[in-house]
Amino acid sequence: MLSNARGVDRDRFYKQIIGYTAGIVGIGPLLAWSFLVLPASL
Repeated sequence: MLSNARGVDRDRFYKQIIGYTAGIVGIGPLLAWSFLVLPASL
């Protein structure tokens, strides 16, 4: 995806992609836990 990006600052674009990916990896398991485990324990 980065190699096909045209007309954008590559460093900034790369940091945005890394930030988005880190957010998904960090928040995804918490959301899954809150929907699957938390209701069963109440």
